[in-house]
Amino acid sequence: MKIKKNLIWLFTFFSTTLFFSLPVNAQVIIGSTDGTTPQNPRSYSLLELISNKSGLRMPQLTLSQRIDLDFEGRFIDPAPDSEDEKIAPLAKGLCIYNTTVKCLEYWNGKAWISICTGICKGPELIGGISGAISVFSGETDIYYSVTKIPDVIYGWTVPSGWTKTGDSDFIKVTAGTNGGKITVIPTKDCAGDEKELNVSIYTLGCCKNPPKITITGTGNI
Repeated sequence: MKIKKNLIWLFTFFSTTLFFSLPVNAQVIIGSTDGTTPQNPRSYSLLELISNKSGLRMPQLTLSQRIDLDFEGRFIDPAPDSEDEKIAPLAKGLCIYNTTVKCLEYWNGKAWISICTGICKGPELIGGISGAISVFSGETDIYYSVTKIPDVIYGWTVPSGWTKTGDSDFIKVTAGTNGGKITVIPTKDCAGDEKELNVSIYTLGCCKNPPKITITGTGNI
């Protein structure tokens, strides 16, 4: 009896392993118009949901959660084919229900599109990012800021290896070993245009407070 059980277990294990290791191409239909009669999916659809009593509920995200989704790196192609594809090509078609504005939204690769209002124009920052463009590796308490706009959420990113605190109209950062771009995107209902600032690390031999050099005399230099 024990041998028989072991053989059944082994057969089930290998059958399951084989099933999930093979590529599966199938059409799926969930539900039916009367709740009981099976129906076949149309030839042009991969997935069909059929019901006259219920609907499809999209993931529920607040505006702040949606912004966090944008900045977690899941939208970024590590090897884009062009400069235009560096911004979130992987998430094209992603759909959510924005509980803050109470509307369905989808990502078109460059912006969130609301089915209620269409393309939403986000807030516009006046000027650029203010702050040092050259810092020391490991330097702390460095501040970067932008023009403050009421009721706006700011999404900041810093170069790899840097750390930041704060996500308002200003942030405090600690520099890493390499330079890069500091960016900020203002959002109110939808995202505005990104601002960026290129920041470099002081090279060996440079000093934080370089001596003043005064040149006197006449002639050409």
